Amino acid sequence: MQLHPDHPQSDLLSNSVLTIGNFDGVHLGHQALLQQMQQPEFAGLPHIVVTFDPHPAEILYPERKTQRLFSLQDQQQELAKRGITHWVCIRFDKTMSQMQAQDFFENYLRKSFHPKAIVVGYDFSFGKSRAGTQQVLQDLCDKNKISLQVVPEFNLDGQIISTTLIKELLSQQKLAQAAQMLGRNYSFAGEVQQGLGIGEKLGAATANLMLQQKLAVPNGVYITRTDFSGQVYQSISNLGYSPTIVQKPVLRLETHLFDFQGELPGKRIKVEFLQYLRAEKKFADIEELKNQIHTDLDEAKRYFQKS
Repeated sequence: MQLHPDHPQSDLLSNSVLTIGNFDGVHLGHQALLQQMQQPEFAGLPHIVVTFDPHPAEILYPERKTQRLFSLQDQQQELAKRGITHWVCIRFDKTMSQMQAQDFFENYLRKSFHPKAIVVGYDFSFGKSRAGTQQVLQDLCDKNKISLQVVPEFNLDGQIISTTLIKELLSQQKLAQAAQMLGRNYSFAGEVQQGLGIGEKLGAATANLMLQQKLAVPNGVYITRTDFSGQVYQSISNLGYSPTIVQKPVLRLETHLFDFQGELPGKRIKVEFLQYLRAEKKFADIEELKNQIHTDLDEAKRYFQKS
């Protein structure tokens, strides 16, 4: 659902309990906040998450080249699993970035939803230059007779969980630690594209996902698990540019599903990253690549036999 201040939402969403933020990853810290919205005092109210696209950091700090951990579609699905009845995405642009905190509160929150309660995280702020502090929000809520609840930080093994920390762990190939904080494995989903058929000739046919930008994990070979139409397959994936075979570099995720028979082009799959195996490498020739592929396949099979 897209939201614009000149088009208030239906009265069906009035007297809601809402939260606002980026919710990238819907990690354990986000989940603690969502659980607060499920308290008995909020029973029967619409549960609304207000988020943004693109990520505000893309507009505020373009030099950082911020990218999401997961797609908006994934975010919406994860929120729905946790009892969120309404997901509202506000388009974030330069005009939005200059909006005063009070104007944002009035136009995007109060007029649209007439919330009974607002739940936010411990580090929440809003409006131009982040001037909308928790005290500002508290004053606005008090003025409009809205209950405000602030959820404290969520710690795991002495570390405060955040999307930034999870990105750092993934960039270091610490997949298990990142999965603990996410409450699930890091993954990427997309529609399978028709490939060149080279993988099949090398003894490992692959489903190919073309990528518009780099993922949160470094390029390389990974032991993975792949979900296709509700069926989960053990798999192995190469994330990168296939330098031995492809002359024109195109970033892709190539995944070989064990014990799979069928056609995947045009179908949607989700690939979960379980363990890093090795960096992507340009081999001297096809034969050397073929030998390495079979070594990788054997290692992946041993991994699944132990797990």
